[in-house]
Amino acid sequence: MNTIATSLKRATALAAMSLLVLSGSGCEPQTSLRYSGKLLTVKTMAVLPFQDAPGSHARGSGRIVVNGVIGQLYELPGVRIVERSRLATILKEKDFRGTLDPSKATTIGKLAGADMVIFGDVTQYDAQQNYGHVGVAIISGGETKYTHRVGLSIRGVSVDDGRVIYARSGQGADREGYTKAAEIAAERAIKPLQLFYKQKRGQ
Repeated sequence: MNTIATSLKRATALAAMSLLVLSGSGCEPQTSLRYSGKLLTVKTMAVLPFQDAPGSHARGSGRIVVNGVIGQLYELPGVRIVERSRLATILKEKDFRGTLDPSKATTIGKLAGADMVIFGDVTQYDAQQNYGHVGVAIISGGETKYTHRVGLSIRGVSVDDGRVIYARSGQGADREGYTKAAEIAAERAIKPLQLFYKQKRGQ
């Protein structure tokens, strides 16, 4: 009887220790990125304008997506984001136009004093009409309901050697509008980077 009681106590203690370890780690899997060593040297990031999605209806989509991306990057521990006004001044002074590539991004990053530059494209920007089971549009207050969908592709370039050290895509959908959908897409694209920095920098 004593042996059984002792075994139960040991099992209970082991279970408690396991729960303690899991709760201390936040139950999150360890995130390993390909250029982890290089990413750990990044202290300052600059976010450049994103290319709008194709089509006249998507004008301004790059600006909406950038807002979502910057919001997520502010959650990175130990990383400073270059002010947008400073970047705008640099882009204007150097007359940077058209599609950005790693070479241009590196040049801008050096001028801004950044270690890494984030830029990318809006790959999806559309609204899908929602229908009921009988094929009739759902009407509320005289308005047809839509699901707004946003997709994005981002690249992070190391300023000192022009190498792409982070690349991800993200998709988001929301009935409230494009802004919320863009925030969801940005969160999915930046989440691996957030987890990586939080784990490696002990926050």
